[in-house]
Amino acid sequence: SESGHTDASGRFSIGGLAPGTHFASTDANDYRDEVFDNYPCLPDCQPIDGTPIPVMAEETVTGIDFDLDQLGSIEGTLVDAATERPIAFASLEFYDATGERAGSAETDSSGRYIGGGLEAGTYFVVTDFWGGYRNEVYDDLPCPGRYSWDCDVLAGQPVQVALHSTTQGIDFALDRLGGFAGLILEEDTMLPIDSLDITVWTASGDQQDRVRTNILGTYVVEDLYPSEYFATTDSDTGHLDELYDDLPCPGGDTNGCDPTTGDPIAVTLASFTTGIDFELTLGGVATGVLMDALTGAPLDNATVELWAATGALVDREWTGDAGRYWFSALPEGTYFVTTDTWGSYLDELYDDFPCPGGAPPGCDPTTGSPVNVIHGDTTTGLDFDLLLRGGLAGTIEALGTGEPLAGVAVDVWDAQGQHVAASASDTYGVYQVDLSSGTYYVATDNSLGYIDEVYDGLRCPEGPAILGLCDPLSGEPVVVLGAEPVVIGIDFALVERVVFSDGFESGDTSAWTSSTGRVDQAQ
Repeated sequence: SESGHTDASGRFSIGGLAPGTHFASTDANDYRDEVFDNYPCLPDCQPIDGTPIPVMAEETVTGIDFDLDQLGSIEGTLVDAATERPIAFASLEFYDATGERAGSAETDSSGRYIGGGLEAGTYFVVTDFWGGYRNEVYDDLPCPGRYSWDCDVLAGQPVQVALHSTTQGIDFALDRLGGFAGLILEEDTMLPIDSLDITVWTASGDQQDRVRTNILGTYVVEDLYPSEYFATTDSDTGHLDELYDDLPCPGGDTNGCDPTTGDPIAVTLASFTTGIDFELTLGGVATGVLMDALTGAPLDNATVELWAATGALVDREWTGDAGRYWFSALPEGTYFVTTDTWGSYLDELYDDFPCPGGAPPGCDPTTGSPVNVIHGDTTTGLDFDLLLRGGLAGTIEALGTGEPLAGVAVDVWDAQGQHVAASASDTYGVYQVDLSSGTYYVATDNSLGYIDEVYDGLRCPEGPAILGLCDPLSGEPVVVLGAEPVVIGIDFALVERVVFSDGFESGDTSAWTSSTGRVDQAQ
């Protein structure tokens, strides 16, 4: 298809057409479109529904004229109901008699709007604010919700539109929405609290809005419909959250309090309720570290739970990379702390009380050592050294020197002689193997020049048990109970391999070699 545009006199010309049959249609703003010759598009049409236009080579076909009907339009103004000042750059929506959207308009700097392109018929007009003013359906019908789609547009006054004319005087005097404001200070110092969140709730307990204080500690909540509201703080600054006015609300949301039990904040149109202030107390902090009892390694991604003196759960936190956890914004009082490692370790109640599986049902948290928290202070040292749940561990060192041996493999067999697990000693000669309940046998496998052993103290001069050169079941059995701590003390003190020199022994071993491959078993 090809297209063209009319000039100032309404004339158009379309060139470059191939010889053959063509059809023509218009695409005009604010006019009813047609297909040639005089087929109106109500509302849509196909060009091939019109009169064919034969075009010959090197010929200009004239007389393809259109006489279009100008569509109707709606005109009006928007002003502030209280000040009568124009409302600039505001949007309006037009709906037809079936409730379908038919068009839109926007006010200019003087608050005037005109929306065209409307077929003759009945329309309804509604403002489309996303804040600032209460939306209305013409004439003066307030919308119950925040957005234009909350309005019952067909309940408004109908606006009649005719072709070739503008329906004027569809004006709106809109009420500005209300709000409230306040100041948040720290109670002890009376200094403003910056970047603290305030949550606004409706009378039904639904969250309406969320704002934040500025560097001066002030906040403003805007665009509220006339009603009663409630406010809570939601602090990540270590302060104790409150429900207005001066009611405790740990956590600052529905987990800490029912917001509708606070003092209601009345909001009316075109006004701000001020003085919705908070004075927050800086809470206490409780912190500690979780570590592996055997290796001393920090335990990250473990859960730590804080309990009130009543036995109620107060908070739950996760340990970080260094195994540290923090409980902040705590009211002054007595607390108890438990771990919950999801079955990986034997959980405890502070300080050093068993609590298998965490509390409850693993223990009554109030039977532990109490942790006293004071406003504005940090209680430290709430540490846990946890043992793996089921398994065995020990150290590997050189006999005589006590030097830790790193990189020594440790193999484990069950009572039927099946190889079931393996580990290796770390830089400190420490190893650990996770095992379920059962009876096991343990042996080493090293390439450091030491004689391997089967626990406890049974040497394998020919080579490691993992290669079949020693019977692991000839050692001492180790019993592991899955619900008990790790069996520790499965230690090895390995003898260094020593070979004889060629000839007689003189006491000088500097020239000795391992060419004979024989092992000194004198020790």
